[in-house]
Amino acid sequence: LRPILRRGLPLCHARFRPSTRGFSSAPGVKRNLVGVRTKNEASKILEQHQVDVYAATTLIQSLGKEKQFDACQWVVEYLLEAGKEPNAITFATALRWGCGGSKSRVERLMATMEAARCALIPDALNAAIGAFGKARAVGNAFEVLDLFDKHRLPTDVRTHNNLLAACSQAGDWKRAMQWLESMRSSGVAPNIVSYNTVMAACRRGGAWREALELFAIVRHSKTLRPTAITFNDTLSACARGREGRLALQLLEEMEEAGLAPDLFSYSAVMVACTGAGLAEEALGLLELAEQRGLEWDRALVIGGIDACTALGLHEVAVGMLAHYELNTARPA
Repeated sequence: LRPILRRGLPLCHARFRPSTRGFSSAPGVKRNLVGVRTKNEASKILEQHQVDVYAATTLIQSLGKEKQFDACQWVVEYLLEAGKEPNAITFATALRWGCGGSKSRVERLMATMEAARCALIPDALNAAIGAFGKARAVGNAFEVLDLFDKHRLPTDVRTHNNLLAACSQAGDWKRAMQWLESMRSSGVAPNIVSYNTVMAACRRGGAWREALELFAIVRHSKTLRPTAITFNDTLSACARGREGRLALQLLEEMEEAGLAPDLFSYSAVMVACTGAGLAEEALGLLELAEQRGLEWDRALVIGGIDACTALGLHEVAVGMLAHYELNTARPA
């Protein structure tokens, strides 16, 4: 323990931090461990070296970054067959990196974790909620919440945000709104991530009025500070609702808050303006975006063409499209 204390690391951090222990005597293996890209490479390392659970956890993360999801699951099964019981950190890493939006992979890992009688920790269950969310299995994500009560584990705002994200990814904005209200009533204070997530759910579900109502709450809050994501989701809601004047006002507020609008921001405001009959203002935004050093993308050009069409500037629209195609054409 003395070397750990000398480094000034808390004991709990040293205990659960994924490491490459077991590779210190093999030059270059540690480097190879974090750079593994395929199951074959992982198999060779596992066969040639004594890999402990912590090193295998790092291996799972490396494979997950390369989208080798089945290989991630295979490493967990290899550990079990080798008599090296994966811990909760291993399963949390596998759930976070090794499922790739597949409900069946999540269920398989959850079943393996239960069969291994692994001592659960909140991080593992939070990872499971997130994995089910990416698989758009909202019902399964909420079922994991019951495991917190069953094993007497505490939930926090991250747990609730993962559930909100599951609703958002499934496009279930009504359930997201209900859960946000449930957070408030249960004494869990939603943070800006909570609101951003629900606003994204509203955007995906076409509930632009509800998104604007949520922004109003954030706007008048003393504890919440809007981010670029908050503004962009609100601008998208304005585009849906053809709220051009409001979109222009929010764009100014965004800049005043020290947040730089991106192409998405300008495109959303242009759509809102054109829909509200403010085509001249929309064209002005195209020039403003260019002055900000932003290169035109497809959405921005479409917004400009729509504005030109509304103003009867058909030749300008044709020239704009030709300019865009000329500057985006790939060299032969």
